[in-house]
Amino acid sequence: MEHLPQVEQSLSVIIVRDSEIQVKTGIVTSSSAETVGIQLFDPIEAPIKNVTGKLVTLIYGANEQIYRLKSRIAQVSSANDIIVEVVGEAKKRERREFLRVEAKLPTKLYPLVSEDDDAALIEAEKLDTTSAQFEERNVNLSGSGIRFFAPDGEAHSNYYLVQMVLPFRPDTPVSTVGRVARIDDLPDGSTAVAIHFVNVSVRAQDMIINFVFKRQYELIEEKFKEN
Repeated sequence: MEHLPQVEQSLSVIIVRDSEIQVKTGIVTSSSAETVGIQLFDPIEAPIKNVTGKLVTLIYGANEQIYRLKSRIAQVSSANDIIVEVVGEAKKRERREFLRVEAKLPTKLYPLVSEDDDAALIEAEKLDTTSAQFEERNVNLSGSGIRFFAPDGEAHSNYYLVQMVLPFRPDTPVSTVGRVARIDDLPDGSTAVAIHFVNVSVRAQDMIINFVFKRQYELIEEKFKEN
């Protein structure tokens, strides 16, 4: 079967139980055409016996696409370790860069003076980032970039080193260099700065995409509860 998740790849596991959506993230520990082993970052919030046999959806990236794979929980070794049985074909959802979500994340943004990708990467490697504190920022995040809001009068660079912390268990730091793709002036005098990542690793991109999925489903569940 093509486009199955690969060992050490991060993915999202969507569990629907009693009209409640649980979105878990984890790392693939084994993968075959029949089964996929997964170590979850945070435990299943239900008695183990109640989730065995439940249908779940695996969501992961491959070849610049997002895939959904219908599966069934076949074995639960612990609240964090599961084996799922593949029960359907992997189906394309959409391209990685089309997935985005609004979120508030601890973020550090370092303006760079470089004028091209290679120089920006070298400059970022030499920066001392240990002294600066993370700042909670409202951002729009996708696997290919980030959009943030800057106060009126703040100077902008062509490149930034972007560091952020994704709220998994444990918290997961992600660091990448990005090129400014667009700057929009907003009515309140601030600006919206859109950055395209130029060197995000596959692992970091997978973590970002999994966070985006998790946040999307959380928002869906919040709206469902409100209604």
